Amino acid sequence: MNIETKIELVGNKDNVNVARDVESFQRAEQNLEVMKKHKEDIVSLIKERFPVVPFDMASDIMHRSLYVNGEKLAEVQIECRYGKTAYKSVVEGFENYVNGMRFLLSRGRTITGIRKQGNQGYVAADKLLTDLDIIVAGNLDVTAEYNIEFPAINLSRTGSGLVIPADASKKLSANSIDLYYQLQNAIYNEEKFVKAYKKEASKGAGSGTRVTSTGKGEVVAGKKISKETADYMDVVRSLVNVPQSNKSGKKWDAELPYLVDKKFNFKEKCELLPWYALIPKGVNKVYVGLDSLYGRIQELKYDTTKRIKVNDVKIKKVFWFCFISFFNFY
Repeated sequence: MNIETKIELVGNKDNVNVARDVESFQRAEQNLEVMKKHKEDIVSLIKERFPVVPFDMASDIMHRSLYVNGEKLAEVQIECRYGKTAYKSVVEGFENYVNGMRFLLSRGRTITGIRKQGNQGYVAADKLLTDLDIIVAGNLDVTAEYNIEFPAINLSRTGSGLVIPADASKKLSANSIDLYYQLQNAIYNEEKFVKAYKKEASKGAGSGTRVTSTGKGEVVAGKKISKETADYMDVVRSLVNVPQSNKSGKKWDAELPYLVDKKFNFKEKCELLPWYALIPKGVNKVYVGLDSLYGRIQELKYDTTKRIKVNDVKIKKVFWFCFISFFNFY
């Protein structure tokens, strides 16, 4: 038989006394554990209404409206969040891709989108970019983040007690919003008391300092030492565009998309990316030499200063176009 949960709140207390309020402190911590669990349950019920598989999301952001019994309960935004990409695995995937094609071609295998010229194998740039994008995508750490916005309501004061219905954690109802806000308000007040109590308790705890570590990796002189070599990230992001969260900072200018860009002709692509062995493929399309691609990967892996400043080249191109157009006009 399910019964409702009654919580006796500690609430706001003035002039916290460590000895006198020890029971209130313990009760507040227990209250917080119970209330946070019920608040998370409400959020979980909402998420269950909009289940998503991050790799299947059609876009990085989706908007949904939640209705219960014909009444609008919340606005839900689901956003793809990209964690740490396994860049070393991606680079190894690139290398295996190139070596696999070289091996098959050496054994006389015919591969769609690949041609041979002499002893060199060449892959169509559009095929190459698609294949490498697939390798990147398979190594992404993708999760779905839910941002839930409830409509504003006139919340009555929680008072000294809070009653949570027996089925509150099992199904959504029109009262779920009111309960969510009551929980949120009560959690705020209980946390405020717990923080004040701990502050008072620390005053008599002596001057000793305890240092705890909650992060991963080594900490030396205040700096976190990463276990991932940054060179692998440079290789990947120098070659292809890597999906990133909207809040991510630095944006990279990848090379291979320029080999597919039809706005650049064959000569311009050769000048822009001279380390690739290119041969023309129709109008403004190219094949890329496999050996030169592998060499480029190794070059970027061990010397990240070799990254091209594609934006600088584009700016120069626009400058000369405008310069020539100006004199032609006059």
